[in-house]
Amino acid sequence: MKKNCNLKKTYIGGQAVMEGVMMRGKTCMSTSVRDSNGNILIKNEKLKETKSKISKIPVIRGVINFISTLIVGMKTLMASAEIYADTEEETSKKSINFIIAVSLVLGLALAIFLFIVLPEMTTKFIVSIANGNIPDWLYNVIAGLIKILIFIAYLLLVSLMKDIKRTFMYHGAEHKTINCYESGKELTIENVRGSSRLHNRCGTTFMFIVILISIFVSLFLPQQFGFNAVLDTVFRILIRIALLPVVAGISYEVLKGLAKTDFWLFYPLKLPGLLMQKITTKEPDDSMIEVAICSFNAVLKMENTSFVSDKAFNIYYADFKYLFSSSKNKLSAKNISAVDAEWICAEVMNCPRGELSSIKYADKNQYEKINNLLDKRRQNEPLQYILGYVDFCGCKRNVNPSCLIPRFETEYLADMLIKEGVLNKSVLDLCTGSGCIGIALAKHGGNVTA
Repeated sequence: MKKNCNLKKTYIGGQAVMEGVMMRGKTCMSTSVRDSNGNILIKNEKLKETKSKISKIPVIRGVINFISTLIVGMKTLMASAEIYADTEEETSKKSINFIIAVSLVLGLALAIFLFIVLPEMTTKFIVSIANGNIPDWLYNVIAGLIKILIFIAYLLLVSLMKDIKRTFMYHGAEHKTINCYESGKELTIENVRGSSRLHNRCGTTFMFIVILISIFVSLFLPQQFGFNAVLDTVFRILIRIALLPVVAGISYEVLKGLAKTDFWLFYPLKLPGLLMQKITTKEPDDSMIEVAICSFNAVLKMENTSFVSDKAFNIYYADFKYLFSSSKNKLSAKNISAVDAEWICAEVMNCPRGELSSIKYADKNQYEKINNLLDKRRQNEPLQYILGYVDFCGCKRNVNPSCLIPRFETEYLADMLIKEGVLNKSVLDLCTGSGCIGIALAKHGGNVTA
């Protein structure tokens, strides 16, 4: 089989968060989240460089990376959750953060119970029922197989939950985006949609490798230590917990090594993790793909330029339909015509008012400009001064606070003169303020003297 020379590996990895995706490079990370209004919020951050030589030692670097990933993942998850509390009271935000922190602690405790304590107790129970003495290696293999079954059952069960399913969809969007980039294709929704949702460098694959390595390490662990049955079991459990950093470090090196090669001989080693990803990733919709692309592009920009990062969530792309509707509501609440919001949006988006409904997104600059102009209008600043011009009888004239705005009755008078055909006669424009009348009549063929 001929190798595709267009393939390019990237060190950028990611993580699905609540209604969003985090992408992480060597020196920076970016998290994009879609809020309840359909806006895409983005948070960019430069990462601290690690110059320690210890962090480069094989296995040890895996332990450091594993701990770092847990910490960053926790912070990112909490930050993404806060977005949904923006409209609530401050106490609600604190409650959410507390709940998430407690959930993470309980989650770690649950993982230890499910994948260390429960397999050990179940194996002990099976051996006692069999009423036989089995070799240490067979005892550990049985415990390992039980651990794998629990892992698969756990993933299948949580995937049935609605919120987890959406997170798995964002997980799929993350993988698809990275795969699309590595295939050398442009990062468009269509190209990303057609990419695979499975990837060699995945947390699911890492977890499966951790289980396999733990089984291998446990082969050298005896069933008994000379204590009574209870203490022997407790001692075995404590040893397994103590060995977790070592297992994680070895697993990191295995994952990294497998990700670097596409040689067919190593495919059987990758296959179990890829099959597990069939559970933990789901096909995303286009809106989720957009979020993943935003994060990936932001990381690329920060890695390749001196782009200044932003450590707070800000509008990246605003859902224009919501923005347009809320703009009208803001003016209506002040008893100002909602039509003025149409003029403001049309001016900023540089399109006719009739085409506003076809716009999907406004970028950060457009979003901020629309809101700034709306604030001025809500303070009763005339629309014409805000836009900087007035349309008078089809003639666009610049205006500012030092110039009077032509009244509707004045435009009606000029329009009537044009329609009555009085332009064949000379017209004297005297003391009419901005001069809009004379300019409009002259434009339509009048002999105007000012």
